[in-house]
Amino acid sequence: MNIKKTQRRQMLASSAFGAAMLLNLRHCFASEPMAQKPLADTLYIASNEYPWSVFYARENRNFRDELASSLAEVKAAGLVGFEPSVSTAEEAVILADACEKACLKMRSVYTSSSFLMPQDVQHSVDRITAMAKAAHDRIGTELVITNPDPIGRGKTDEELSAQAEGLCALGESLAAYGIRLGYHHHAPEMEFGAREVHHMLAGTDQKYVGFCFDTHWVYRGAGNSAVAVYDFLTLYGDRMVSFHLRQSVNDIWSEFLTENDDLDFHRIADWFRTKKQAYPMLVSEQCPESATPHTMNALQAHQRDVECIRRVFG
Repeated sequence: MNIKKTQRRQMLASSAFGAAMLLNLRHCFASEPMAQKPLADTLYIASNEYPWSVFYARENRNFRDELASSLAEVKAAGLVGFEPSVSTAEEAVILADACEKACLKMRSVYTSSSFLMPQDVQHSVDRITAMAKAAHDRIGTELVITNPDPIGRGKTDEELSAQAEGLCALGESLAAYGIRLGYHHHAPEMEFGAREVHHMLAGTDQKYVGFCFDTHWVYRGAGNSAVAVYDFLTLYGDRMVSFHLRQSVNDIWSEFLTENDDLDFHRIADWFRTKKQAYPMLVSEQCPESATPHTMNALQAHQRDVECIRRVFG
């Protein structure tokens, strides 16, 4: 299966379920106890929309077409939050209401962006800020994850500089509303010595641009190197605002998250403990690809993901 970034961006909310989601269900979170609990019960464990859409497609289902029942499965998996792919303010409101109805938090959202041309910068800043503000006002969203669009080749120095400036402009715009920005990447940005990823972090202001660390895109983008993942943690761990967790076995994405196969998540958790650094948002990105075994459905796999995350980071 050729998993392309554009597949994430094409999932748009349909109007069929929009009206049904406009409900005020404050009781979902008002009853959560505030007393001290074990760390494993206070972790914010969420899932990105993409893995659910891939699992559902494997069963000839569509996650967005049956949104209410889909989000009920997300909740049943033991997840606290859901990180949807969102393009517009209108879509953000629909998804926020749907998550609230399902008693799920939506602390982060994922979106695309482009910063290579001046007109692209302004469009991305305006669109994403409006979308994020709508989500923030509706359900308290506090983080936007974005992966600037790839262009089918390595970006030039001038393009990288413009993109970094655009990310800073977006981060500053979001900060005005109390929302943080997290930079995300896939394998193409790791080419040529990971020059794009490094410049988006070394060439931007940490005040405005955080890092959404996706373990397996670093691993795969560096030629299936766990060492690269641990080095990225050392270099940029203090900038992490979100942690996208994905595992593989012999370089193939596993059906559910495991503690120690190609990547040792205990080693990663120990880094945080040694640094006495709080965990960022923990977001499961575990999903199948063409060579992944097919032994369970989306709910069963995500239940295993949650169990693994609690064991490792709890």
